[in-house]
Formats: sequence, C-alpha cells, structure tokens
Amino acid sequence: MPLVPGARIGQYEIVTLLGAGGMGEVYRARDARLQRDVAIKIVRDLAAGGPDRVARFRREAQVLASLNHPHIGAIYGVEDAGESGALVLELVNGPTLADRIARGPIPLDEAIAIARQIADALAAAHDQGVVHRDLKPANIKLRPDGTVKVLDFGLAKVFADESGASEPFNSPTLSLGATHAGVILGTAAYMSPEQARGKAVDKRTDVWAFGCVLYEMLAGRRAFSSDEVSDTLAFVITKPVDWAALPPDTPPAIRRLLRRCLEKERGQRLRDVGDASLELNDIASGADAGQAPAPEVRPRRRSLGIGLAGLAIGAVAAATAVLLYSRSWQVVPPRAPERFAIVPPANAALGATVYLRTMAISPDGRRILYMSVDGRLMMRTLDRLDVVPLLETGLPNAPFFSPDGSSVGFFAVGTSELFRIPVAGGPTILVTRSVGVSRGATWLPDDSIVFATTAAATGLLQVSSSGGDAKTLTVPDQKAGELDHVWPETLPGGRIVLFTVLSGSGVANAQIAALDLQTGARKNLLRGGTNAIYLASGHLLYAAGGSMRVVPFDADRLEIRGDPVPVPDQMTVSNLGAVNASISDDGTLAYVPGAGMSAAERSLVFVDRTGREERIDTPAASFAVPRVSPDGGRVTVHLDADTPDVIVIDLRRHNQVRLTFGKSPSIRPMWSGDGKWVLFRSDVDGPAIYRKSSDGGGSIERVTPVAGDGSVHAVTPDGRTIIYAQISRDTARDLWMVDVEGKEKPQPLVVESGDQANAVVSPDGRWLAYHASEVGEIYVRPFPKVADGKWQLVTRGAKWPLWSRDGKELFYVTTRGIMSIPVDTSQPTFRWDSPTLLFEASYSSFPGLAGPRNYDQAPDGRFLVIKENQGTSPGALVVVKNWFDEVKRLAPGRR
Repeated sequence: MPLVPGARIGQYEIVTLLGAGGMGEVYRARDARLQRDVAIKIVRDLAAGGPDRVARFRREAQVLASLNHPHIGAIYGVEDAGESGALVLELVNGPTLADRIARGPIPLDEAIAIARQIADALAAAHDQGVVHRDLKPANIKLRPDGTVKVLDFGLAKVFADESGASEPFNSPTLSLGATHAGVILGTAAYMSPEQARGKAVDKRTDVWAFGCVLYEMLAGRRAFSSDEVSDTLAFVITKPVDWAALPPDTPPAIRRLLRRCLEKERGQRLRDVGDASLELNDIASGADAGQAPAPEVRPRRRSLGIGLAGLAIGAVAAATAVLLYSRSWQVVPPRAPERFAIVPPANAALGATVYLRTMAISPDGRRILYMSVDGRLMMRTLDRLDVVPLLETGLPNAPFFSPDGSSVGFFAVGTSELFRIPVAGGPTILVTRSVGVSRGATWLPDDSIVFATTAAATGLLQVSSSGGDAKTLTVPDQKAGELDHVWPETLPGGRIVLFTVLSGSGVANAQIAALDLQTGARKNLLRGGTNAIYLASGHLLYAAGGSMRVVPFDADRLEIRGDPVPVPDQMTVSNLGAVNASISDDGTLAYVPGAGMSAAERSLVFVDRTGREERIDTPAASFAVPRVSPDGGRVTVHLDADTPDVIVIDLRRHNQVRLTFGKSPSIRPMWSGDGKWVLFRSDVDGPAIYRKSSDGGGSIERVTPVAGDGSVHAVTPDGRTIIYAQISRDTARDLWMVDVEGKEKPQPLVVESGDQANAVVSPDGRWLAYHASEVGEIYVRPFPKVADGKWQLVTRGAKWPLWSRDGKELFYVTTRGIMSIPVDTSQPTFRWDSPTLLFEASYSSFPGLAGPRNYDQAPDGRFLVIKENQGTSPGALVVVKNWFDEVKRLAPGRR
C-alpha cells in the first residue's frame, strides 16, 4: 500500500507521492529535525530476500552515502519501513534529461555542458569504486540553475546478486508514471553489451551508457531502441550505431569520443570516463581544431614601411613586410562561456515576483543589483564576496542602470514613484510620480528614461532623469486589440526603443516593435515574442513560449537577419513575458534561473495565528490567487502557466475539478456568495468576467465585459454584487461593481487617480477596504455609499486587506508577514485600534507586494497561503561570462 501524506518514517513526514515503479515508490518528505525537504525511496519487500539482502542493502547504502560531489544526488541515510527499506535522498528539483530530450535534440553547446557534468560525476564515483550500472536520461536531473545531478548511483547493485552480474530486466529507477515494462525497456536501451548478456560489469559499462546518453542528446533519439525489450537487447549486442542520425555539424572530436565510448568490445572501449571529461573540456574551450567553427579574424597594429636604399634592400624590406603582414592577422577562437552561481546570504536572500525584473547588471559587467526578500536593494561587486545594501527602505523594485553605470533607477512598490540613486551611495532623487506598477524602464544616452507602467491607457512614457512630468510616447490601439506597451529597451545611440505590444488575446500573440523617438514612427519586428533585449553581438534576446531565444538582428536597418534559436540558459520568464535577466556591454549575462515563475512548484498551506503550518493534500502545482469557499470545504485557484486555468480543489475528497481548459487565459477566481459559482476574468469571448458552476458542470457564462484588468476582487455577502477592477485612460485602475447575473449596467465605485486595488467588503456588507498604490496605504469607506467617508488605516508598505470572517479584524500583509487591526464596524463611524503582527513569514504570497491578493482566510480562522517548494523559488543568480561568443555560435546569421 502506498504511504499517505502525514505518515512518518523515522524523523521524516511524508508529504506527497512523486513517482512509482516496479520496485517501490518515491515520496517527497519533510525532515522534522533539520527542517528540509527530502526524497524517500521505498524499496518494497526488501526483507523477503532474507537477512543477507537487508545487510547488503545497508552496506551498499553506506558506500553510496560516502559520495560527495556537486553533480551526484546525495544519499542522506537509511530507514526501516516495515518489510521495506527506505533510502533518504537529496530532493532535486527540475526536469530530467529525458524530459529535455523529449522536446527535441539538444544544441551542441548545451549538450556538452550537460555531458561534462555527467562525466565529472561518473569519474568521482569510479574513483571511490562505485559503478552506476543504470545511467540513463531518466536518472539525470537538470536543476534550474544549470547544475546537473546524477541520481540513483549504484542502486542497481542493491538488487543484483553477489557475483556482480546484473539482471537485464531489473532497474532500481522509480519514475513518475512509469510502468514496470516501460522501466525495463528504458533500462535496456542504455545497457552495455556485456550487461545485456548478463555478465559482470565494471566502470566501462558506465562509459557505454554515457556514450548512449550523449548520442541521444545530440540526435534526439536513442542509439538502440525497439518496441520489445528482447529486440532492444539484441540491437545493443549486434547492431551498429547509426552515426548518420547525428547532426551534420557534429564536430569530429565529438564523433570520435562517441565511437570510443560505444565500442561493443569492452577491451576496445574508452577505459576511463575521466578521459571523456578531459576531451569535453578541450572541445568546450576550443582547443580541438576539429570543433572550432568559422573563426574570427582580428587585425593587429602593423607598419609596412619599405626602405629606399636600393632594390635589394627594397626587396628584403618588401619580403619582411609581407611576413610581418601575414603574422599580423591572428585567428582568435571563440571563448568558452564561464558559468557560476551567486547565492545571496540568508540575511539578504533574493526576492521573488512573477511580474517584475528583480535584478540588473552594470554596463561594465562589474556590479549586480537585486531585490532582497525583505524589500532592500542589494549590490554585489563581482570581484568581492560580500553584498552591501544600496537602499534599505522604500521597497525598491525593477532596478536599471544609467548608461555610464554611475546611477540606478528603480520604482517603489506601493507609491508608484520612479527614483534614482548614485551607485556610490547618497540620497534618492524623485524622478516622477508614475501611474501604476513598473512594466520596465530603460535609461537613454541623453539622460532621459523611457518607462512603462500598468496604466494601459498610456503605453510608453519618457521623463528626464533629473525629474519632472513624464510625457506620453505611445498609446495602445484598443481598436486593433492592443492592451499595453511594455518592457522598453534602447538600441545603441538611444534613438530607437524596442518594446512589447501586449494584446487582449494573451502573451502568445504579443509582438516586438521598435519606436523612433525622433519621428514617432513605429515598426513591428517580431510576432509571438516579448521583452526583447539588444545584444552588442548583433542579436536580439527575447522570450517566447516561456523560454528564451536569440535571433541575428541588424540594428541599423531594424531587420531580423536569421532564424531564432533557443538559448540553453533557463532564465525566469513571467506569465506576462518579462525576462528576469540583464546583459552588460562586454557580454556578461546575469539572470534568475528557472523555467518561469509561472511554472514553479508550489503547495497550498493552512497557517494558524501562531504560524503553525498544515499542508493541503494535493499535488504541488503553479498555484496562484487561492480562495476558500464559503463553507470552507473547497479551494479555487488559478494555475499560473502560459495559459492560466481555474480549478477547484475539494479538501474533503482530495480531488480537483478543472473549470477551464487552456483555450484562453482564465485568472483570479472568486466564489459566489452561495458557493455555487466561481467567477473569474478571461478572454474566452472577449475580455470579460465569466462564471461557471463550481462542480464543473454546464458551460461558461459571460457576466460583464471589462477594459484592461477586469479581475474580480470581491462578492458582497448577500451574493448579489461583484466588485472588480477596471482600467481607464485618466485614472488608471478603478473599482467598479456589477450585479452577479450581469443583467444591470456596471457602475463606478471608487474612481480616483492611481491604482485602487484588492477591494474587500466587510461581512456585514457596510464597509469597503482597499489598497491605493498611489500612496501605498489601506483605506476603508462606507459601502456602497463610498462618498460618505474615507479612513486611512495603514501607512506605506502595506497591501492586500482582508476582513476576518467575523468582521472584528482587518488583516493586511507587509514583507514581514500578516498584520491584524482590531476594528469596530457596528458604529456609524468606522473605528480601529493599533495593528499587531500575527506571525512572521515569507511565503510566495508576500514578497514584492505586487499583483492580486495571494492569501485568504478559512471559516475556522486559519490562513490559506502559497508556499514555494524547496529549490523552486529563486535563491541564486547565475552569471555567464563570454556569453556573446556562445550567442554567435548559436545564431551566426546570414552573411
């Protein structure tokens, strides 16, 4: 029987099932003693093999636990689980190499980077006398920061007999959703010929498997494969490798390495995988002439003077000149990229947001700025180990450097103001009071700043960095379906600005355009991309489909000059298409790793007033905007993917009901007063608020059309009225209301300058609380007659008000955690007391304070929050030196 969440094995509490196979299951578990998540692999019926097998299991586990290498998944310990054995393993997040290969062949540079790390892991294990025996893509994990982890080292030996021979039809791999037959078939495809014959194995078996894996990365298919296990094994023993399946441009050095690894006679095979590692290092560094692409030719300074002392001297001089000239041209091979991670200290951890760029690198590539989780702007100089705060107050976000790197611009969460500050330190200078939250900014050579905000009626804005009022550069063409103009980036010279045109039909239909600041002319460059960044290598870097691409680009003619190619580095891309990356003029790339914040693994967690957690028994997913049903028995969320969907989770039956199916983004759900309906914003049939039966039955019904935001904030306690957001040209985001049936005309509720957001109605239906981002404060007004009073409850740095279920408290969030204000709603005049901190926390609901309310309260008083699973929230910055050389190899362009 599989283990249920909450079950314990020693000090470990089972959280959820990760995968299962023929030998047992793999679970995510929580180490109660060390407060970390681990993977627990249950080996079923271990005791049935007798005491010798149990002893060998423990003995081998002890040997494997001694392996300590950055590219080897660690074994923490062994636990008893009744008749079964339990291995406690390092929990490695990220896709497997098999998942990556399923998307197609891997580009050469990326494949070499992965193969080098695999080879290093194998070499380290072989030095300790450990042979993997079951190496394959499903046993190799690719972490978001680019680190490769090889899993299940030596576990095949636990199931083998003492002679060392291996059974071809056994695999210790326990993979998600894998049938036993599928596991056997997958294992057979990577077996060495001697292993397929059932003979004893040594480290050269791993060399063979390594060759199979490298071949598959490049070719996009297995070297040996069939629908039947017996045929696969026969192919391994007898069939030659199809070398023609490799890409035509595969370097000779790689082909030579593969041939040496895939020699069927063990004695003719490469003896040591460490040699493969050395060869790969040479190839990556360009040391192997067979690998180098068309080289760059760079002239040196030279002098070709010819003497006048006669023909002989002239002839000698001429010959000398020719010799000097010929030597003055040198072949400079591309420099290999150098990747390393910067992990901020615990007291200045990297902040997380799904909407904003949280970091920037200086033009000279020497400094990196990032937002910390506690709302500070931190600076790290690359030649130093420490980080120092550049700004410690004001919740700075979306930083960007001036062209000379001497100053930094940033926006302040809550106040919607644009500031600048000297890098050397000093007072902050107010540049302008913007409208809405930042959607990107770029500092031009003429010392002006072009920026965008959430105010959809105004697209790009421009202001002097010395301060003043911003002027409007572009206005989205709503008749053409344009929603907003965002993510401005300047081209060399500062005359042309790239930007992204968002449409109401989603990010997939966005386009990258160029604006001439002198003439106002606009040219569309690329459809289906967002957040384009010009590279001095002559390329555009942009996001498409949640991943990154580069394409050759002529900045003078504003023309695409080749085909786009994927970028190996997995940079974080938001669900609005923002790229959390920055590139210096010298070609140094810095980014927050991840397959996209919208794809992060998150758990739903109940937290009581003391901060004690209880996880909801449902598989981790990209949850966002959780809302508890009126009876507390269900939760509705949207899945924060490229095309978000709305689901309902039954807390009693532990099942899920999907209400939308990816045809159009459906976001920010809210329960009707009786719990029969779920309301949400979507573009199913034009931008509007829709509703669907919470049990999944029936069709989606349109309630009312919306302009811009349209997110549902609240439903009145009587269930008759919806409070929602509407964007206008003059006042940005306003609060409107409409009847839940959509039969009456929508009415404005709070229409004022700046953003009015996250509105909630008190349980007695008499009071409206909301956050006004223009001044960063929380207000309360009478409802529905909002003009009869206005009370300011909280100063800067607060957001997301929420009434308690009994109406006696008003909660809100700061970067510290959840605050509570005692209130009295029974009097004609609103009354309140001083706020207190309920508990400190740093859930994904809280950092950054951007976007919709990401928490809720259940009828029993507990709070529903979203928690990033270990390793999925951004904790490191990745830096890549010499990145332009890699870009040129990836996308050489037309000549």
